[in-house]
Amino acid sequence: MNAMAMPPAAAGDFIAAMGMAATGVSVVTTDGPAGRFGLTVSAVSSVSAEPPLVLVCINRKSPALAALDANGTFAVNLLAAHNRAYAETFSGRPREGKPFDFANHEWQEGRTGLPLVSEATAVFECETE
Repeated sequence: MNAMAMPPAAAGDFIAAMGMAATGVSVVTTDGPAGRFGLTVSAVSSVSAEPPLVLVCINRKSPALAALDANGTFAVNLLAAHNRAYAETFSGRPREGKPFDFANHEWQEGRTGLPLVSEATAVFECETE
């Protein structure tokens, strides 16, 4: 059986198709010496219940990743449909206000001082591992 190499999908087509996949959306936030950053992510997964561990996938070129590493703490804010504006802001495409601007929304301060989405479905305050 001969396998034919398929040409890769165009990036825009791939992104559009993946955008149709049912997945949870979260905003990952961090604050500390390296600054306050937030980023919309769809790649969040539980790793372990004992000890409690979550996996968050962030592009290595993102300035948020460097801040998260330097700050050593971050929060995963699991969003509900009514939190859509948070996801839009922290994906760089807000309907109103500036991209990635915390001033666009209401925040609560977590136990560790991290910015938390006020009406998130669930929130995890984490230390980097």
